[in-house]
Amino acid sequence: MAEYIKRESKVKKIELPEDYDKVQVSINNWGHLTVRFFNGDEPNKDVLIVFDIHTTRKIVGFIQSISRGYMI
Repeated sequence: MAEYIKRESKVKKIELPEDYDKVQVSINNWGHLTVRFFNGDEPNKDVLIVFDIHTTRKIVGFIQSISRGYMI
């Protein structure tokens, strides 16, 4: 099961339904990293997380650094 944590002044854990068994990761046409969770039987019911460009660059940079064998 996938989950994400929404942080404010307190931590609020939000769980995705267990039947959201598919995940897609992509870069949209604005250059933002997107992560989509959905049920293969009902692809129109989904949860989409879109990161801003600054966060996208941080995540992509981190992935590139570990793929080269070292950390930033």
